Amino acid sequence: MSAKGAGMNDASIAIVKATIPALREQGEAITERMYARMFAAHPEVERMFNPSHMRPGGQASTLAASILAYAEHIERPEVLRAALERIAHRHVAVQVRPEQYAIVGEHLLGAIVDVLGEAASPEVCAAWAEAYAVLADVLVAREDQLYTEQTSDPGGWSGLRRFRIVGLREEGARARSLYLMPSDGGQLPRFVAGQHVSVRVPGHEHLALRQYSLSQSPDQPELRLTVRRETGGSGCPVGAVSGLLHSLRLGDEIDLGAPCGSFTIELADDPSAPLVAIAGGVGITPLAAIIARAAATQPERELVLIHAVRSQADRPLAADLDDLALRHPRLRLEVLCEDEDGRLSLAKLAAWLPEGAQCLFCGPPGFLAAVEGWLTELGVPASRRHYECFGPRDAAAPSVHEPRSIADEEPVVMPSDALGTASASSTGSTAGR
Repeated sequence: MSAKGAGMNDASIAIVKATIPALREQGEAITERMYARMFAAHPEVERMFNPSHMRPGGQASTLAASILAYAEHIERPEVLRAALERIAHRHVAVQVRPEQYAIVGEHLLGAIVDVLGEAASPEVCAAWAEAYAVLADVLVAREDQLYTEQTSDPGGWSGLRRFRIVGLREEGARARSLYLMPSDGGQLPRFVAGQHVSVRVPGHEHLALRQYSLSQSPDQPELRLTVRRETGGSGCPVGAVSGLLHSLRLGDEIDLGAPCGSFTIELADDPSAPLVAIAGGVGITPLAAIIARAAATQPERELVLIHAVRSQADRPLAADLDDLALRHPRLRLEVLCEDEDGRLSLAKLAAWLPEGAQCLFCGPPGFLAAVEGWLTELGVPASRRHYECFGPRDAAAPSVHEPRSIADEEPVVMPSDALGTASASSTGSTAGR
């Protein structure tokens, strides 16, 4: 889909492109102002956001990067396709509705005027209103498709559905797994390995929905979430929802949104290529499901799972992954405990990386930035690198690539968006997924 085909004329495109220098210089000021305006006028929208993502360097920064990416590629929206797919899944995860786009658009344009002053001429405002409408139409259409897919599945649903905890397992020092079945006795939903669900604990409806990965393969008889308890420290806030989930007992109930997310096994779509999954800490959760599914459905495929953790005690899903590696000779499991082996490095990754591998990696922003840099240095093309960030992306995370020829097949990464970025997961998601 092209911007021109969606109704933007050459003059509007030129005006949007002319604002790129201002966006580079004042983009974050614009987005900070936008959120302040929007939350003051619509407190119900503010409740959709994880407060920990609204700290300096978080949501406003990543939204500013997304707006800049859109302006830089306004004539070539096809290079934004993968990024827009991730955003659509995040919006569905937090149940964004079409009418909320008008709210964001109003306050984005208002913030542009507030920050740029006289430079925000009527022509600039009109061009950006047009550009925003094009983007909103694309996202609304895709999100409508995703909502329809969720409800048309035999085990699917709209909104939130109640699930009962039928099993609990402690996963090292700070994580636990919750095994869940529908309280209504109905079918489990179909999902793709790597996807996540939104979670709400009954009685705590004032808290924003949180996203947690489904940490086991879709062929299992229940859903499983593996949640790390966020206790605060090192710049991280105490996790309100993760703490609640760690306090629940067998028989307690939680509400889930239907599975969604684009960080899935389907990204590793070449069964003849080795699949390498690289996890930092609790970033293992979607990758455990992906590797288990690949081992079950592609038994001849070379699989490598690298898990970097602080210590053996901080290793979620250890028993399952150790057992999987014993049962599948084509799976190589490398566990790197920082207190014994040091941190993951370029040299270690190079020793474990098969030629021609498709790479999926997940973890906190700093970990992703390091892995992205190493894979680039090792010659892994962008088309074979896919990541999911747990927490809002910041300056340390992989971000928007510089514009280049489409022939390079380098995807543009729009790290976040205006509505509903609890991540991803994500793809969008919190560090507690």
